[in-house]
Amino acid sequence: MFKSSNTHKKSFFLLFFLAICLLVALVGISWQGRQVAENTNISLLRPGGDVVEFVQDTTDTSVSEIKRGDPVYPASYNGDVRDLPQIGPTEKTLNVEFEPVGNDLPDPGFIDPVRQAFEVPNVMPSPIANFAGLDLTNWGAGWPPDTQGDVGPNHYIQAVNTSIGIYSKTGTQLAAFTFNTLFDGTGTPCDASNDGDPVVLYDNVSGHWIISDFAWTNIQDGPYYECIAVSQTADPVSGGWWFYGLRADDAAHPWLNDYPKMGAWHDGIYMTANMFDCLDAVCSSATYRGVRLWALKRTELTSGLPLNYQFTDLGTSYFSLVPANAKVNMPPAGTPNYLMSRQTSTVMYTWKWAIDWANAANSTLTGPLNTTIASHSIASAVPQLGTGVTLDSLSPRLMVQLQYTNVGGTPALWVTHSVSSGGIAGIRWYEFRNLSGTPSVYQQSTYQPDTTHRWMGSTAVDSQGNMAVGYSASSSSINPQIRYAGRLATDPLNALSQGEATLVSGTGSQTSYSRWGDYSAMTVDVDGCTFWYTTEYYVTTGTNWQTRIGSFVFPGCTGGATATPTNTPTNTPTNTATNTPTNTPTNTPTNTPTNTATNTPTNTPTNTSTNTPTPTPTVTPSQSVTPTNTPTETASPSITPTNTSTHTLTPTPTPTFTPSPTATSTNPPTSTPSPTATSTDTPTPTHTPTPSATPSPTATLPPESDFFIFLPVVHRNSNTGANP
Repeated sequence: MFKSSNTHKKSFFLLFFLAICLLVALVGISWQGRQVAENTNISLLRPGGDVVEFVQDTTDTSVSEIKRGDPVYPASYNGDVRDLPQIGPTEKTLNVEFEPVGNDLPDPGFIDPVRQAFEVPNVMPSPIANFAGLDLTNWGAGWPPDTQGDVGPNHYIQAVNTSIGIYSKTGTQLAAFTFNTLFDGTGTPCDASNDGDPVVLYDNVSGHWIISDFAWTNIQDGPYYECIAVSQTADPVSGGWWFYGLRADDAAHPWLNDYPKMGAWHDGIYMTANMFDCLDAVCSSATYRGVRLWALKRTELTSGLPLNYQFTDLGTSYFSLVPANAKVNMPPAGTPNYLMSRQTSTVMYTWKWAIDWANAANSTLTGPLNTTIASHSIASAVPQLGTGVTLDSLSPRLMVQLQYTNVGGTPALWVTHSVSSGGIAGIRWYEFRNLSGTPSVYQQSTYQPDTTHRWMGSTAVDSQGNMAVGYSASSSSINPQIRYAGRLATDPLNALSQGEATLVSGTGSQTSYSRWGDYSAMTVDVDGCTFWYTTEYYVTTGTNWQTRIGSFVFPGCTGGATATPTNTPTNTPTNTATNTPTNTPTNTPTNTPTNTATNTPTNTPTNTSTNTPTPTPTVTPSQSVTPTNTPTETASPSITPTNTSTHTLTPTPTPTFTPSPTATSTNPPTSTPSPTATSTDTPTPTHTPTPSATPSPTATLPPESDFFIFLPVVHRNSNTGANP
């Protein structure tokens, strides 16, 4: 008995000791999560600083031979992305900005000669959609977010460093995951070491989504990769994906591919990046090596075939080229892709790249062609309300996209960047014409109507030639806001005559770090009319950035010529069971009723909407993902997935929106096709997760914590292709 009693005492003290240890551990984790969320104790990837300055050799105007790269073999994921772990990055970092020095300095006394000095009434259309995107606490990998996004027939996809969010057009988050979670099977750093600078494109020609970022495991020595995910169909949720790990450097040029940009063209996808030779283990010092250009063959990229591409290098005299992007109108066959960069405060450079896909020796790169623009001063850092921290303007760089339009048979390029007049940042925008020769300025202006700073813009143009530009706005008396301005095609030249509107008024400012942007994204829907914009802002002062996604349409726009995707996927995806953080679903495909769409003899829907002040209850059936038991958005930034969601593809009515010239729109326009030819969509499998394993408990996080769960390796149905 004595021995037994002694044993019980020992057991009691042992259990008590273990309980105390567990309590201390939980308190420590909670404290650490709160510290990460508030950004007061973060292990930075590059502790030497967030800006790496470099000297640009403006005498190096070399252009290398255009070469054909080695084929890149894809891996594939034939499942549903809702089966992937829906959890964000575990590390928050301050990303490096490579900044040229000695070329431009802000001049606070400079007065912009094309500043829009006259006031106009603010008659920009109000937002239609207006919903929260990804945030730092749950989905961000650090500062800045590098917010990007694009819109397809039924979805909006947003990307930040280093996560992806897929949304319905009404704002329901259908899935969210990291780049590392999505990629698998390439045999490159893309599978587990994605580092950011995302790009999102919806390719109207093929009807496929293209999402990319860069990756490496050794930032000093490489190799460096561009990680390209291509949807197998227009459905980014359950349609499957192909993954390409494209090596961006080579043995003779072991350089990091910073600030990659992409544009969709009639014959391919064009990409650029600034190349840097990192000189130490955290790349706190680097040598600029010039710009590399790539042309990716669309027919292979969007068919899951080995990818052939061509590439060339430009000397260090050039910096931050942006390839032209065609979303609403495609250029005629044979038109070269245009690439543009800001060279000086009075000069814009343009290149024309014509690709012979069969023989790289016949491909030509013409340029740079010199276009004189109105003089400008670069912008200084931007002030905010309630803090001495100022925000980076990235003024010398052109902002994505370089938008191609062809309205009424007149090709044009539109682009924007930040400038300064009287020490106040403003949005400089341009329309260039005469693209068959040396591009010339058709119109240009700087939007800076008051003492509020406007910067980090992005522009797009609808099918009728109406233009809109979105941007951040801030001053010492307001928190950073998200705004947009625009002009109608019939407005006087050189002015944003429709004034501006606010998507969201920020209620907080960013502390601790100056990085902002590094870019935002304005794009136009496949209907040719609806603008979509996304960028960052703050709800509360601190370091937890938020993002917003919004849409609007100019009154009277009734759609226009857009490329019609064929929607004929090469592979039929099968929903194979995968392990997720909460369950291991087995997908049971069932057929839903098919939707019958009516088309005109040219197989292009004809919009028959008319202008009315309110949405008309005319219904056009369309497929949309209708999730059951989808978690609703709350004030808490944490997301708790459920184990019993059943996602069913159900035909849902979409109201036809036909605004009057003064009406405030509340729904996007929907094309009503004329009843001639009839096509029937292929039945789509219904995704029904069936738990086959007992899920482990999922923690619900408090609003300001950043608690991370380390998950086991997820084995997926992935066909692996090894790159040579």
